[in-house]
Amino acid sequence: MNNPVQPTLVTPTLFDKAFNEIGGVLTTELSWLTNAYRQAEKIPIQRNNRASYEPHIYVGRQDYPNEYLNLLPDEYLENHCFFLVDDGVNIAERKGQLGDFFGTYSLIFWWDYRTAHPTDHLQRTIENVKRDILVLLAKTAFKTCSITIQKTYVEAKNIYKGFDIQDAKQQFLMRPYGGLRIEGQIKIKQNCN
Repeated sequence: MNNPVQPTLVTPTLFDKAFNEIGGVLTTELSWLTNAYRQAEKIPIQRNNRASYEPHIYVGRQDYPNEYLNLLPDEYLENHCFFLVDDGVNIAERKGQLGDFFGTYSLIFWWDYRTAHPTDHLQRTIENVKRDILVLLAKTAFKTCSITIQKTYVEAKNIYKGFDIQDAKQQFLMRPYGGLRIEGQIKIKQNCN
């Protein structure tokens, strides 16, 4: 399945709505970004009598209603990103109504330098791509949420922290490919949902 898309949600709300907005900005402003997927799920995989986890997103459609897409590095996914939210989201108390949601998010990017910067990919480093993403996120005022950026990670074991990357082909974790994980805090504004 080459570059599948997630189903369009009828009424996105909470994190779905925020990630739709952030993803829309990312794919519009970063011309090289092919897909900005919403929140991935940690799917348990049984291998060699041990459980491990992989990031998957639901891409079901009428003829394949139970279809999931594995988001570990793969040349067929092209340049993409996806979100994770740590379990245990805080909800602000408001008398008689739902309060704002606060949580820790991760935004994971994976790209091919040759398509991200086709004319000068040999002269680009992860720092160039990282700066483009961070500047864009820092300058954008989102309607549905506010985010802070607290950390970035560039080592494969940290980009895919919490997931088993042993089965990911090693060549997808080195040049001409690159990856990045951004972590921070997100606030979902209830007056915008």
